[in-house]
Amino acid sequence: MTTIYLVRHGQSTWNAAGRIQGKQDPPLSALGRRQAEAVAQTLRHETLDAIYSSQQRRARRTADTIAEHHNVPITTVEGLAEIDHGDWEGLTEREVQQHFAAAFQAWLTRPSQTQMPGGEHCLSLQQRVLRAWQEIVAREDGNHVVVVSHDIPIKVIIAKVLGIDLDQISHFVVNNAGINIVQGTTGRLRLTQLNDQCHLNLIYNAEHVRRA
Repeated sequence: MTTIYLVRHGQSTWNAAGRIQGKQDPPLSALGRRQAEAVAQTLRHETLDAIYSSQQRRARRTADTIAEHHNVPITTVEGLAEIDHGDWEGLTEREVQQHFAAAFQAWLTRPSQTQMPGGEHCLSLQQRVLRAWQEIVAREDGNHVVVVSHDIPIKVIIAKVLGIDLDQISHFVVNNAGINIVQGTTGRLRLTQLNDQCHLNLIYNAEHVRRA
């Protein structure tokens, strides 16, 4: 049986600042590095055959941390990169709502029809992500692998596995360092875990104690 751990990268410095990053390449924050280590500790006893990662360093650093516990190579895949948010990159969500109100509302409700201003169309994103996903699934049939990517690409993959429309991706959440699990055989994959964050509880509890 194939088991694929779909992991969103740890918090980046721009995640922490509430800025939209897309194709931009900020590093993991201090919290993000701890989140990556928590993922690595959770998966350290799993037998992994391969690790795949987006080329962006927030994802690659997360993948590198996981790989420290496993003697397997990391393969970077361009198709797993985050959507190009174009003119929105570097802005906060509030700033996007102020300057791109109509496009932002379309993105929330009809992503399949949304062209990012100066960036990527969501359908183009879907095509490249699913092409990369299908290649990984075919290559790793019967194996246990980790795929480290980003919010929107992971949602696109989950939507494909669930057989739901692209316009439904806003109906579920994929948090930083959340672990999603897809299992089954080629052609019969199922989502068996969505956005698990239990491994992060010790980190957040420690942050709460530190601030108290």
